[in-house]
Amino acid sequence: MVYPQTIDLAAAGQILGLLLSAVGIYVFYAKTRRAILISKLVCDIGYCIQQIMLAAPTGALIQGIAAFRETVFYHRSSKKWASYRFWLYLFVVLMGVSPILTWAGPISFLPAIGSIVAVFAFYCEQPYHTRILGLLATIPWFIYSIL
Repeated sequence: MVYPQTIDLAAAGQILGLLLSAVGIYVFYAKTRRAILISKLVCDIGYCIQQIMLAAPTGALIQGIAAFRETVFYHRSSKKWASYRFWLYLFVVLMGVSPILTWAGPISFLPAIGSIVAVFAFYCEQPYHTRILGLLATIPWFIYSIL
């Protein structure tokens, strides 16, 4: 009997990560804050799945929180509940606590650092500031991905 070849989740996760990186580049070309947040939301959901495939619990948790962050920040200018500064502080705390909940050694701090910078990036109203801080936020994530 011939069995189908099993799918290597880590390899599939790497391929998904490459595809999402291409989508993520749009964040730096989008003209409006809403377009930036929508593309980032798509990336965060995809990266959450990718981190699960790679068995990286810290990355998966942080990306899940980031998807929630983008949802709240997207509604910031149109919904009263999303306009409170409370959300900024909550997301900074959640990102800071995430490595403790999913501890895999000091490497766990890298995505947390990048994600704390990203909280401030996606809280900004000006797309220019979002892009600059967003670019800085990718550096610790890039190092985390390599390691």
